Amino acid sequence: MAKDAYPGIECGGIYPRWVDNHELEGHSPRVNASRPPGEWQSFDVIFRVPRFDASGVKIANAKFVKVVHNGQVIHENIEVSGPTRAARFGDEKSAGPLLLQGDHGPVAYRNVRILPLGK
Repeated sequence: MAKDAYPGIECGGIYPRWVDNHELEGHSPRVNASRPPGEWQSFDVIFRVPRFDASGVKIANAKFVKVVHNGQVIHENIEVSGPTRAARFGDEKSAGPLLLQGDHGPVAYRNVRILPLGK
């Protein structure tokens, strides 16, 4: 398997985009930082939204600046050029809904906080 290939089964993986019936830009986490099933997991995500100029033209891709899972950095400076395969919308915006996905077993969420960090 190629470095940073995305098999699609890891906790914390960044889903690939789906373009012309091909997966693009999926990213596996650097390490498996998961705790055993049934234990609470923690994620801290610093995400920079795509940027647009005054006329609405995209001038910078979205970026996962840092993702920390249970205290371990699993992603850093990962750009994505468009919505991932799991997105509910096909276009990009500078703000939008948050999608928390957990489709490989039972999932519960608590203490979800979204804080804008400024420019």
